[in-house]
Amino acid sequence: MKDEFERGRGRVLPAAAPREARRGIVAVGDVDGWGPASDRPAREKGVVFAGFSDITGSLMNMLDPKLILSPLVATEFDCTDLALKLDSMGFSGSYIAVADLPRPDMVEQEIRSLCSRLEFGIVAPADLGLTL
Repeated sequence: MKDEFERGRGRVLPAAAPREARRGIVAVGDVDGWGPASDRPAREKGVVFAGFSDITGSLMNMLDPKLILSPLVATEFDCTDLALKLDSMGFSGSYIAVADLPRPDMVEQEIRSLCSRLEFGIVAPADLGLTL
Protein backbone atom coordinates (compact mmCIF):
# COMPACT_ATOMS: atom_id res chain seq x y z
CA MET A 1 0.00 0.00 0.00
CA LYS A 2 2.83 2.43 0.79
CA ASP A 3 4.22 2.11 -2.73
CA GLU A 4 0.78 2.69 -4.21
CA PHE A 5 0.30 6.04 -2.43
CA GLU A 6 3.84 7.43 -2.17
CA ARG A 7 3.59 9.16 -5.56
CA GLY A 8 3.06 12.70 -4.29
CA ARG A 9 5.15 14.71 -1.90
CA GLY A 10 2.93 13.53 0.92
CA ARG A 11 3.03 10.05 2.33
CA VAL A 12 0.17 7.83 3.30
CA LEU A 13 1.27 6.07 6.44
CA PRO A 14 0.38 2.43 5.78
CA ALA A 15 0.45 1.32 9.41
CA ALA A 16 -2.29 3.80 10.29
CA ALA A 17 -4.42 3.54 7.17
CA PRO A 18 -6.41 0.32 7.53
CA ARG A 19 -7.78 0.64 11.06
CA GLU A 20 -6.75 3.73 12.96
CA ALA A 21 -7.29 6.25 10.17
CA ARG A 22 -10.75 5.05 9.24
CA ARG A 23 -13.09 7.92 10.05
CA GLY A 24 -10.00 9.84 11.08
CA ILE A 25 -8.13 12.76 9.56
CA VAL A 26 -6.34 13.07 6.24
CA ALA A 27 -3.76 15.89 6.14
CA VAL A 28 -3.12 16.81 2.50
CA GLY A 29 0.09 18.42 1.32
CA ASP A 30 3.83 18.12 1.62
CA VAL A 31 4.61 16.37 4.92
CA ASP A 32 7.50 18.76 5.58
CA GLY A 33 5.15 21.70 5.06
CA TRP A 34 3.28 20.83 8.25
CA GLY A 35 6.08 22.31 10.35
CA PRO A 36 8.58 20.69 12.69
CA ALA A 37 7.98 17.00 13.35
CA SER A 38 7.10 17.77 16.96
CA ASP A 39 4.24 20.04 15.83
CA ARG A 40 2.75 17.84 13.12
CA PRO A 41 -0.78 16.57 13.56
CA ALA A 42 0.58 13.03 12.97
CA ARG A 43 1.28 12.90 16.69
CA GLU A 44 -2.39 12.17 17.03
CA LYS A 45 -3.73 8.72 16.22
CA GLY A 46 -5.72 8.46 13.07
CA VAL A 47 -3.91 11.16 11.04
CA VAL A 48 -2.78 10.10 7.57
CA PHE A 49 -0.61 12.34 5.38
CA ALA A 50 -1.25 12.32 1.65
CA GLY A 51 -0.10 14.37 -1.31
CA PHE A 52 -2.66 16.13 -3.49
CA SER A 53 -2.19 13.57 -6.25
CA ASP A 54 -2.77 10.76 -3.73
CA ILE A 55 -6.33 11.91 -3.10
CA THR A 56 -8.32 9.48 -5.20
CA GLY A 57 -11.70 7.86 -4.91
CA SER A 58 -10.12 4.58 -3.86
CA LEU A 59 -8.07 6.20 -1.09
CA MET A 60 -11.09 8.13 0.17
CA ASN A 61 -13.20 4.96 0.14
CA MET A 62 -10.51 3.02 1.99
CA LEU A 63 -9.93 5.67 4.68
CA ASP A 64 -13.45 7.10 4.85
CA PRO A 65 -12.14 10.20 6.68
CA LYS A 66 -14.35 12.48 8.70
CA LEU A 67 -11.96 15.43 8.32
CA ILE A 68 -9.58 16.71 5.67
CA LEU A 69 -6.88 19.23 6.61
CA SER A 70 -4.66 21.16 4.20
CA PRO A 71 -2.81 24.42 3.92
CA LEU A 72 -4.81 27.17 2.22
CA VAL A 73 -2.14 27.35 -0.48
CA ALA A 74 0.47 24.67 -1.14
CA THR A 75 3.06 24.10 -3.85
CA GLU A 76 0.86 21.76 -5.92
CA PHE A 77 -2.65 22.99 -5.07
CA ASP A 78 -4.79 25.45 -3.19
CA CYS A 79 -7.92 24.95 -1.12
CA THR A 80 -10.19 25.54 -4.13
CA ASP A 81 -8.46 22.76 -6.09
CA LEU A 82 -8.81 20.33 -3.20
CA ALA A 83 -12.39 21.33 -2.39
CA LEU A 84 -13.45 20.78 -6.01
CA LYS A 85 -11.66 17.43 -6.09
CA LEU A 86 -13.31 16.29 -2.85
CA ASP A 87 -16.71 17.50 -4.03
CA SER A 88 -16.38 15.63 -7.34
CA MET A 89 -15.72 12.44 -5.33
CA GLY A 90 -18.86 12.95 -3.29
CA PHE A 91 -17.02 13.71 -0.03
CA SER A 92 -19.47 15.36 2.34
CA GLY A 93 -17.40 15.60 5.50
CA SER A 94 -15.46 18.49 6.93
CA TYR A 95 -12.57 20.20 5.20
CA ILE A 96 -10.41 22.69 7.08
CA ALA A 97 -7.80 24.84 5.38
CA VAL A 98 -5.05 26.13 7.65
CA ALA A 99 -3.99 29.77 7.22
CA ASP A 100 -3.72 33.12 8.94
CA LEU A 101 -6.11 35.37 7.06
CA PRO A 102 -7.59 38.72 8.08
CA ARG A 103 -10.94 37.85 6.42
CA PRO A 104 -11.30 34.06 6.19
CA ASP A 105 -15.04 34.45 5.66
CA MET A 106 -14.48 35.66 2.08
CA VAL A 107 -12.67 32.45 1.08
CA GLU A 108 -15.09 30.31 3.09
CA GLN A 109 -18.07 31.79 1.23
CA GLU A 110 -16.39 31.18 -2.13
CA ILE A 111 -15.65 27.51 -1.36
CA ARG A 112 -19.11 26.91 0.06
CA SER A 113 -20.71 28.39 -3.06
CA LEU A 114 -18.65 26.03 -5.26
CA CYS A 115 -18.92 22.92 -3.08
CA SER A 116 -22.13 22.99 -1.07
CA ARG A 117 -21.71 19.42 0.23
CA LEU A 118 -18.52 20.27 2.10
CA GLU A 119 -18.41 21.66 5.58
CA PHE A 120 -15.56 24.10 4.91
CA GLY A 121 -13.72 26.42 7.24
CA ILE A 122 -10.39 28.16 7.69
CA VAL A 123 -8.50 27.85 10.95
CA ALA A 124 -5.33 29.65 12.03
CA PRO A 125 -2.30 27.38 12.55
CA ALA A 126 -1.98 28.50 16.17
CA ASP A 127 -5.54 27.29 16.84
CA LEU A 128 -4.38 23.79 15.89
CA GLY A 129 -1.12 24.05 17.81
CA LEU A 130 0.90 24.22 14.59
CA THR A 131 3.78 26.46 13.59
CA LEU A 132 3.84 26.50 9.80
